[in-house]
Amino acid sequence: MDQQSDRCGERTYGEPGSGLCIRGGPEDEPFLYDKPARGLYLLTGKSNNNQGTGTTLEKHDLPRTGPGTAIIGDPRNDENRVLSQLQLAFIRFYNALYQDLKTKYEAAGIAKIPAELYEEARRLTTWHYQWIVVNEFLPLLCGRKVVQNIMGNGRQFYKPCIRPYIPVEFSVAAYRFGHSMIAQKVKLQTGGTEHSIFSSQFGQGFAKITSQNQIVDWDVFFDFDGTYQRAETLNTKLASVLLELPFVNSTNPGDKSLATRNLRRAQSFLLPSGENVARCMGRSDSEMTTVTDLIHNLASTNSVDLSAGTPLWFYILAEAEAIGRMEDDGSSKPGEGLGPVGATIVAEVIIGLLELDVHSFLGSNRDWTPALGTAGAFTMKDLLQKSLTAIEL
Repeated sequence: MDQQSDRCGERTYGEPGSGLCIRGGPEDEPFLYDKPARGLYLLTGKSNNNQGTGTTLEKHDLPRTGPGTAIIGDPRNDENRVLSQLQLAFIRFYNALYQDLKTKYEAAGIAKIPAELYEEARRLTTWHYQWIVVNEFLPLLCGRKVVQNIMGNGRQFYKPCIRPYIPVEFSVAAYRFGHSMIAQKVKLQTGGTEHSIFSSQFGQGFAKITSQNQIVDWDVFFDFDGTYQRAETLNTKLASVLLELPFVNSTNPGDKSLATRNLRRAQSFLLPSGENVARCMGRSDSEMTTVTDLIHNLASTNSVDLSAGTPLWFYILAEAEAIGRMEDDGSSKPGEGLGPVGATIVAEVIIGLLELDVHSFLGSNRDWTPALGTAGAFTMKDLLQKSLTAIEL
């Protein structure tokens, strides 16, 4: 896989490969944390005393500046209501773990300075999230058999020579599978009204909470009792709202189409065709024919010439539609997850990045299991429920 970036995910000093990296934290980013005298809790809208929000809504929002800019590490995590509320849930999850550790050590008579509590809470927060990615997210999207094979037998294709990187096949093609799963309309609350993903209710990007109706009920998006709101089928179709992006100021229809923008970006990176990637991965001719038959039927119906090869992103979507996720019994489930090429790229890269990161649970302590959850199992539901126990400062 081609190398896109040689960054370590941290600020780097010295020559590539020198290992001279520092991690963000209270010393590097003090604006993300509460008053040191109370402890190194991450700020929420309430502990930040957001201006103009009101006490009933503050605790349901991210910390913000006076003009409303979220005070977080990555501004993209405030792009819509679901993302901003999820960012807040992770903040609360960390704060809950920090408080648990503080209480535990105080009860045992063990003196811990805030920086020590921060480092332990940071590690536990990160590792619990990484556990979810490896043990819940990847099996759902890529298939448990694919994930178990990589974990047990090792990676076959993602093998960085010097240091980990994010391949363009992943970032520009395979990991854009989620675009086909976005629904035209989404509801934020149980029993609530469905809204367009580009509506003011959904967020339209980088806006503070102004109403109780904008607070997300997580059992609408995650499996709490089997009645959650499901994503669209993973296939070659996109919601029509994504083909005419309202925030793109252009008279060219191609500029406003997310599909066209994805294909243009792939072309700018000179990605190989889906067929060539499948051949290099040793996929069988019969499997490839199953995928290309669907592709050629779609292409001929829409008068598109793909005789020179299929763009990798579209090939992966067609593979998901024609073959889908591999099940535990060896069968496949079309539309419910990624096919073999897409699943292998996504799972190998994510697992590989974790294995090659000395700070992750796979890179530091592969035998680690969550302290939370039940019988060694820990899910996104568990994380969200734990976040609700965070101390209200």
